[in-house]
Amino acid sequence: MNAIANISTSTHRLINVAELHPHPENPRIEPRQEIVDQLAAQMTAGMDPSHALIVRPRYAEDEGFEIISGHHRWLAAQQAGLSEVPCWVRDLSDADAYMQLVLCNTQSELHALEEGKHAADSGMDLKAYAEASGKAYKALYNKATAYRVASVSHVGIADIRDQWRNLAEIHAAPRWLWSALVAEMTRSTWTVAVTRERVAAFKSIGECLPWMNQSAIAEALVAGLMKPSEIERMAATVRETKVRDEEPHHFLLGMIQDLDDKKPARLSDVQAIVAAYESDQAKHDAEIRAEAIAKQRAEEDAAKRTHGLRANCSLEQWKTLTEEDRAMLLSPLPGLGGTFNQQKNEAIEWAQWSWNPVTGCKHDCPYCYARDIALGERMKQSGIYPNGWEPTFRSNALNAPATTKVPKSAAADTRYRNVFTCSMADLFGRWVPSEWIDAVMSTVRDSPEWNFLFLTKFPQRLAEIDVPDNAWMGTTVDMQARVKNAEKAFEKVGGKVKWLSVEPMIEPLRFERLDLFDWVVIGGASSSKQTPEWRPPYRWIESLVRQCDDAKVPVYMKTNLGIANRIIELPFDAPIQRDPQQAPDAFNYLGHSSK
Repeated sequence: MNAIANISTSTHRLINVAELHPHPENPRIEPRQEIVDQLAAQMTAGMDPSHALIVRPRYAEDEGFEIISGHHRWLAAQQAGLSEVPCWVRDLSDADAYMQLVLCNTQSELHALEEGKHAADSGMDLKAYAEASGKAYKALYNKATAYRVASVSHVGIADIRDQWRNLAEIHAAPRWLWSALVAEMTRSTWTVAVTRERVAAFKSIGECLPWMNQSAIAEALVAGLMKPSEIERMAATVRETKVRDEEPHHFLLGMIQDLDDKKPARLSDVQAIVAAYESDQAKHDAEIRAEAIAKQRAEEDAAKRTHGLRANCSLEQWKTLTEEDRAMLLSPLPGLGGTFNQQKNEAIEWAQWSWNPVTGCKHDCPYCYARDIALGERMKQSGIYPNGWEPTFRSNALNAPATTKVPKSAAADTRYRNVFTCSMADLFGRWVPSEWIDAVMSTVRDSPEWNFLFLTKFPQRLAEIDVPDNAWMGTTVDMQARVKNAEKAFEKVGGKVKWLSVEPMIEPLRFERLDLFDWVVIGGASSSKQTPEWRPPYRWIESLVRQCDDAKVPVYMKTNLGIANRIIELPFDAPIQRDPQQAPDAFNYLGHSSK
């Protein structure tokens, strides 16, 4: 050690790079690789002695030397593969060495945050440091404050070193907000003026208490998700609590410990913790309060779970529900669901209203217009059928009969009293839960002012139904293969009106028991995605009409048959506005008519 102590401060010598060590308080936050690369390229033939490093002996470690100036040159020498570099060895005190760290660097070598770091870490009064370093106090102050802000930020120095003026502005805000403000400044690329403006809003804000989650609260405040006043409300919630410390339970100490463990960041979280301990402190009152909170929470949870299901509950979702959840859906909330849909075309003119408490079907008929509607692009965009063509229970729709008034026109035309029910489904498909059917039938039974018309391709199930008087039970027969099944099933079907929908009529039909039915509707088919438009031959229609006449069954011919002066009858001579049955008087050019 004595030999090292006697080394002259002006001695110039070659020292092995392995004996050189960076000064632990080097202001350099991070080396500049571009400078290292440039210097290394210049050292291919060795280091120019005029660029020698300034070092001092490492007395405490009793070995090697500590770099005072030349950290970049030392790194470049290693990168260039040099084993030795020229050095001036100086015997400097710790204080002198510390100041030389910054004085030996040119301004271009240290960026503002590195200058600020050296000043802030010096332990000196900033004015004394400015005088010792020969730097302007104001600029040095801004750089030191900028470094203090950067040192607590979670954003990397490399990402914010050019924004040191912004960091100096952030220093005016409470310290616990610095990191959040830096993050937002970086994310939103604030200018210095914007930073100053944003910081001004937080200068007078209070401090977070030790048990508060400072980082989360700071982020919420800076993002505008939390009001400054909520910090005081969090503190007031704890300060004004009725919780006390008394034997044998120290509720207050327990509450403070719980707050410190959980570090709440929201007012609601603080309130919940305090409320829990207040409940323990006043057990009787707490039990009453807890019961009310539990009830409210249960209602909120139930409402959240069933909100979407009330509008549309798919069959698969229904299978997963508890009995309690199912009961909720089967009892619709008043005021939801709207009214019946009034028909705007002649697609189902025998009923001027449609109602769909259940939608979707598994029959997969190729000519199904309802499936095309449910899966159409317009419906996807509107979200009316979120489950597509999957069987779905729509609880809210059960309110429609009560919220739709029978129009005055129904007195002269029963079709305005008729509601085609589940026009977008087969309510009696074998896959439909009986609870869905019961809910619909109960609603029908409670709405005697309307006639509800049903159609199914699974008529066997109708025998299981207690049919209300205002429910017209029908089945679709589109080909001869369905005739026998329909006739056999309807021997056991109840209700005042039983009917057949021969739509589309895709082959000639022959019935043996038309007397089982009170009404027959005959139609063709509009085009679908899988089938073209279809009008059955007139002879098929005529044959079926004659069978109906023989059985004294009213017939309703739909417009899609393309027949002028078609037959439009309703069961039991129900009133109806018919198509013209004779030519206007203007055509009677012989001067008389056949009236």
